[in-house]
Amino acid sequence: MAGPDERAVDREKVLEIAHLARLRLAEDEVATFTDQLNDILSHAQEIADAEARADVSPGAPASYGGAASLRMRDPDAPADPLLAGPESFAPAFPDGLFAVPRLAAMDGEPTP
Repeated sequence: MAGPDERAVDREKVLEIAHLARLRLAEDEVATFTDQLNDILSHAQEIADAEARADVSPGAPASYGGAASLRMRDPDAPADPLLAGPESFAPAFPDGLFAVPRLAAMDGEPTP
């Protein structure tokens, strides 16, 4: 990536992008967007560099790049319980609604 004196995006490139996007930028906006785009590209390069340095699992497919070090889910693992519908754990679920038992405390006279 570009060093501190060499910028990947310069003023002319920002003006070209603004023209293609049909944006009119004030001079201070051109400078702001130039700095912001260079910061974004610099950060993206840092991420790419970190992924390139990541430990790769032995035998992992090369197409995964730096992400190969991530653990993959076991295909034979049971389904996630959160994928089950509420009817699987609700005491009663008539017409797609939870049926809640009446509380004994609610059977008495209302208190003022």
